[in-house]
Amino acid sequence: MPNSNHLTEFTCKYFKNGILLVDGKYIHVKGYKEKIPLIWCMDYYSHDILAHILAPSENYWAYLALFRQLNKCEYPLQVLVCDGHKAIVPALRRVYRNFKIQLCTNHFKEDVRKTLNVRSNDKHKKFMAQLENIFQAKNRKDFQERAIELLKRVAKNEIYQSILSDMDLKYKILTTHYDYKFCPRSTNLIELFNSHLEARVRSTKGFESWESAQLWLNAYVINRRLSKFTDCCKKFKYLNGKCSLYYTAEIDPIDIPLIKEIS
Repeated sequence: MPNSNHLTEFTCKYFKNGILLVDGKYIHVKGYKEKIPLIWCMDYYSHDILAHILAPSENYWAYLALFRQLNKCEYPLQVLVCDGHKAIVPALRRVYRNFKIQLCTNHFKEDVRKTLNVRSNDKHKKFMAQLENIFQAKNRKDFQERAIELLKRVAKNEIYQSILSDMDLKYKILTTHYDYKFCPRSTNLIELFNSHLEARVRSTKGFESWESAQLWLNAYVINRRLSKFTDCCKKFKYLNGKCSLYYTAEIDPIDIPLIKEIS
């Protein structure tokens, strides 16, 4: 069984947009009190999982190792779409110089919902609806105009003012997607992969050891990379009938059917 990270390093040469998504999926491994993360990154255009790492926690060193592994395949990073974990950007700066960050707008809005306790308190639902409207803007100018209009409406509410001030501080990384035609504004795609993984590991009730987790997860990632897409729609219809490695790998001298058979 080849290592999926090495498969990327030695065979993947073709990257179209340089739009990357990163996220962590927590799993139970015997010997650890809390679940630990599988951190993986995915090329948006091809949906190919270019690098992954099992780590004790989402920390600077884990992300540094992940991005260093990614850099070995000379990935031309333009935009990283992420949830805003504090360890991501410092680690990324050690490896890449020129890049932009797109903060997942869904994560930002979810943080606001938790702050306002929206799900159990109807008092703030109107404000959340107005905040959602800002993120439906067609461009940066439209985004700013909607935000200013809402700021005027809630001028007497200190909590809402504080939320909008925080949004203003994060304005650039919340609106990066407007500058890149193929850039998403959320991490929904990689979170869909997280849910698929969750469905597979739920029945196992965790792994017996770190080694067994690494072995199984590596096989799972390779299998995903070699499985043909069947249900992609809209702008991703071109993926149907192909596996993600088809778009990123220099096939020769790698025998894809043989690796598929082994996995």
